[in-house]
Amino acid sequence: MNMDAEQKMLLEYAILREMIQDSKTGLNRVGLGPLQKEIKAVWEKLKDNAPPDFGSLYAEFQAEYEKLKDFILYEPLIGKNIVALGGGFSCGKSSFLNAMMARASGNDYPILPENIDPTTSVPTYLVHGGDTPRLLGINIFDCQFEMPAAAIRLISHGFGVTEEGGEGVTLGHIVRNLFLAIDAQPYEHIAFLDTPGYSAPSESNYSAKTDEQIARQQLNTATQILWFVQCDAGTITERDVEFLQTLRQDIPKLVILSKVDKKPREEVETIRRQIADVLRFKNISVEGILTFSNSAPDRCQMEELEQWLDQINHPNQENQFAINFKKLFLKTRDFYCTREDEERRQLEVLNRVLTLEQDSSTSTLLEGLIQEIKEGIRDIQERRNSLKSLQTTFFRELKTVGSQIGLDMPEPSEIELLGERRQDLLAVLDRCLSQKHITPNTRLCAILENELSGAEVVINQEAGGLAYRERLTELLSGLLTPAAGRVRINDVVEREGTSL
Repeated sequence: MNMDAEQKMLLEYAILREMIQDSKTGLNRVGLGPLQKEIKAVWEKLKDNAPPDFGSLYAEFQAEYEKLKDFILYEPLIGKNIVALGGGFSCGKSSFLNAMMARASGNDYPILPENIDPTTSVPTYLVHGGDTPRLLGINIFDCQFEMPAAAIRLISHGFGVTEEGGEGVTLGHIVRNLFLAIDAQPYEHIAFLDTPGYSAPSESNYSAKTDEQIARQQLNTATQILWFVQCDAGTITERDVEFLQTLRQDIPKLVILSKVDKKPREEVETIRRQIADVLRFKNISVEGILTFSNSAPDRCQMEELEQWLDQINHPNQENQFAINFKKLFLKTRDFYCTREDEERRQLEVLNRVLTLEQDSSTSTLLEGLIQEIKEGIRDIQERRNSLKSLQTTFFRELKTVGSQIGLDMPEPSEIELLGERRQDLLAVLDRCLSQKHITPNTRLCAILENELSGAEVVINQEAGGLAYRERLTELLSGLLTPAAGRVRINDVVEREGTSL
């Protein structure tokens, strides 16, 4: 063994020793025990009688906690906007980040490894750093370790690769996250999160790292999403669309159409229009579709992307952790409220019937049913009280953790969450019109955008009220193409016109 090979082996051994430590020194400075206890209590006390999607809600709840641990273990994330890159396997995410950094630094050497096996890829945060690149990792024991920046390729491509070739030993499965601080990343207040592809190219190399649920959790904790679609596929795939529909609607999304050099310019524009039409039809809101090619810089819309990034390159002071945590409590509470309303309606009906019923045996049966419903209502009320107690204790512990790491995390008010519970008005109207096969006047969208821009409203049992309903009805009645039927808002017939 020559000296270079021996030195390389010693370096790899030293890095491996750092990677597998389990001292947990990174989390010792913060008392997470009480918060972890409350997170476990949420599952134990609510799982048996909770919304049908409680499992998914709780998984997102835990994912938010894992992200909070990332912030504790890697302080430079605090105050950053997290721009997560999502898409299928080998869709160009790492190539895109390398091109962005090359454009900023003038260095064409790729910093992130590209086209790696999904079973060895590791979620990687890319932040603005000093003159010397610094690479840190968090292993599965929640311990932070530091490596030379070049070691990012060892984790991706394998340890022990010799000059004669052959596969190395890949240890990406013991690394939870990587953090690369480098001056070539030009955005001081943005952390890019390069996620593994949510879909595997084949079942043979599918792993937990490419599991859809894990990818969804990572993307749903971001503040913005860049979604990559391969141009050579011809359009956005149905699987991409289905996955995008499961992501939080409130997170701004920008589509990057990658590998545009694989298609003629005219065909690229056709593909872009098709993608826009599909997303609009599926009620997936995006802020635009920009083109990218690693081998054809003249066909990249990098200037437009830089403008988009410049708009969010500012300190993020939002209480996003607390807001995301509270969603589980609110959705569970809403579930209990709906259940109680349903039970009370049944109770009201049975009480009315009981007053009219003359047969004693039937009356006895009705009284039994009424008693069961009353017991059910009491049970729901007890669960609501338990939920409220859990919520109070959880946010008290969360605030304590926040004070230790310099993050203000009081429990958010419901006013702060109104945006999460509001539907996009134009998307709702577009869907309703399509279902009813109604052709709107060409001025409809433009006028609605002007008249109702920024309106704090939604349709059906949400904020808005009678005044908004009357205003919307008046607009629709004047704009829709006349047809049989009437305009209906909240099931109230307002005037002759088109059925909505």
